[in-house]
Amino acid sequence: MLNTARTSRHHSFAKPRRVTRSLRLVTSHSVAQPKALLVCDNIQQAEQWRTALALAESEVAYSTEALSESLSLAIIDVTAEKLVETLKALRASDAPDDFYIFVAADQIVNAPQLAGVLPHYRALACGHGELIQLARRRLTGATPPPRKEMML
Repeated sequence: MLNTARTSRHHSFAKPRRVTRSLRLVTSHSVAQPKALLVCDNIQQAEQWRTALALAESEVAYSTEALSESLSLAIIDVTAEKLVETLKALRASDAPDDFYIFVAADQIVNAPQLAGVLPHYRALACGHGELIQLARRRLTGATPPPRKEMML
């Protein structure tokens, strides 16, 4: 009898057990959204760029109509004749303010008529290796290592 009195009295002062549940929130980041826009003369070029940047198919958009807030850069690899038209369409679109445009310099290096065009449309001409390095840095958000200042 003494034992039951103690246990009943003990339970009356005990704190109620708190039941917690973990909820998993689904955010918009869990859905794969395009990160890069590839504008190329043919699909083989676009696939080469996608592979070089190690992007999944769902992370790449191939049309300027697919511009969205999730895109952070565009890689343009077209002939010099199509470049101005492509740049004009990109800058006239609803692309974010911090949208980078990298132009593959291979096809436009011998086009003197394009002098001043790239800065006007805030685009940067790059060689293949530089373009991959800059695009990867932009996609991952990585910052370059600090430069060591040389003493003279």
